[in-house]
Amino acid sequence: MAKLDEPFGYFPEIHDMITLELENGEEVRCEVSGTVKIDDNDYIAVVAEDKDEVYIYKITETKDGLKFDNIFDDEYQMVAEKFIELSEEDEEIEKDDYDKELIPDDWEE
Repeated sequence: MAKLDEPFGYFPEIHDMITLELENGEEVRCEVSGTVKIDDNDYIAVVAEDKDEVYIYKITETKDGLKFDNIFDDEYQMVAEKFIELSEEDEEIEKDDYDKELIPDDWEE
């Protein structure tokens, strides 16, 4: 289960920072990296604050709120690849925006 701080993305229940309770009982504070929908399933990627680890979960809505379910093997690989693809797209957009900021509109070659 996760403890939530501030709203994130299209899930108002998900916040920028969450605290995950791992299966071994350890609590890990994480920053939400993003959410993605694939084939009618929603997924979340979070980055552990004090570790160099990324966790990816399937988001399941229950009557008690959101639940983060572990995913494995092919499903995990598919979702991880999608998050990498989205991350690379975001980096390209940021680079394009940065280039536009550096070149004035009235600049002539």
